[in-house]
Amino acid sequence: MAHRQVMQREMEDIRAELLQMGNIAQNVLERSTEVFRQLNPDEVVALVDQRREAETRQLQVERRCLILLSTQAPVVAKDLRITMASLTASQDLNRVIAHGVALAKIARRMDPQRQIPTPTTFYRMSSEAGRMLQAAIESFSRFDSKLALEVGEMATILDTESNTFFREVMEALLSHPEAVIEANLLYKAGHDLERIGDRATNIAERAIFVETARFENLNTGSGSMMR
Repeated sequence: MAHRQVMQREMEDIRAELLQMGNIAQNVLERSTEVFRQLNPDEVVALVDQRREAETRQLQVERRCLILLSTQAPVVAKDLRITMASLTASQDLNRVIAHGVALAKIARRMDPQRQIPTPTTFYRMSSEAGRMLQAAIESFSRFDSKLALEVGEMATILDTESNTFFREVMEALLSHPEAVIEANLLYKAGHDLERIGDRATNIAERAIFVETARFENLNTGSGSMMR
């Protein structure tokens, strides 16, 4: 098989693995948010299993990218950008899934009769993080820099919701100082959603890099984890 055909086939296989990881990431975020809403601890086990599957896929992507770099000299510069971006995107998706599972584990520790209920802004944060993740995965799947730039706009919305959420938790804690453990769990959950947004932004930045060969900082609010 011609060198270019081998390279193309391998990159398509890697992209397929990334899309599978993206599907797992979106599913974990949706299900972990529902666990938080329903406080259903039984769901956590299934989410942990999904994380294990994602870790296996991430290692497969990493292995294939490294073999590709070491055995198939890129024909054009874009091949190298795709391979390197795929390697790092798989790591970001794996972390998204880890944060999603962490959310569900936090929910498992929440008392149904707690004094500080989950603010509605938490669910708006989750929805916005989900939108960012979906757009980032789609932009990377076709290296669409225009769509990737929209992820940066969504990040601004997530930052706003995040600030509101943490303020509401602090106000609730001032009213119920004995509920410090509940407030701390909510803070950790909000932090996980912020990190999911950061990882989605990283993936979108890499989509832009593949298409344009430029590094773009899309998250000027909390700062990109890519830096």
